[in-house]
Amino acid sequence: MGGNLLPNGEFDLGFLGWASGTGAEPCEPQFQIVGDGGYHGGAYLQAHTNGSVSSTKGIKTSVDLVAGQNYLFRAASVNSGNNMKFYVSEDGKALSKQVAKLTSSDAWNLETFTFNTDSYSKGIVAFSSLAALAQADAVGLYQLFDTREAAIADGVAKARLRAELQKQYNTKYAALNDDLTQELEAITTTDDEALARAEKAL
Repeated sequence: MGGNLLPNGEFDLGFLGWASGTGAEPCEPQFQIVGDGGYHGGAYLQAHTNGSVSSTKGIKTSVDLVAGQNYLFRAASVNSGNNMKFYVSEDGKALSKQVAKLTSSDAWNLETFTFNTDSYSKGIVAFSSLAALAQADAVGLYQLFDTREAAIADGVAKARLRAELQKQYNTKYAALNDDLTQELEAITTTDDEALARAEKAL
């Protein structure tokens, strides 16, 4: 299994990487990032509204996929209302084919789904009709590789994506961003040690 294609699936970087149904950045009062109490004890997404995925009351993110490959999608939720889903898409906009739907639960529940992309090359995480109750955390999407070496190399690549998002989120401490850049630039391989160093840097 490679690295997470959703670098802010834990919501510890605010709303970065996510959009409302209209394409704007999600914001209060529709949604809130709660700082603690999530699936792993940290931040999570709290819905305070109820509406369609194409409105400001829905929240989503799209990613590039490789056609004909296997992936794993997982997420933790509370009170999903069976309306927290993952789709493969032809263009990153149309919800072409549903491949995952979270089951509604009154406590944190982590669910895992595997699927093949077939001819699709985009994926969309889409949460809507959340009844002002739903919570989400630990959202992850991972490509499944045939070899361990390929998975590790992908993990290093996805760590670099996470680092870029962290630097975007950190607007107060430029020195920290510089340190992170230097640490990742010093990683020139894609083996176990490189992955460990990249994850430690984050």
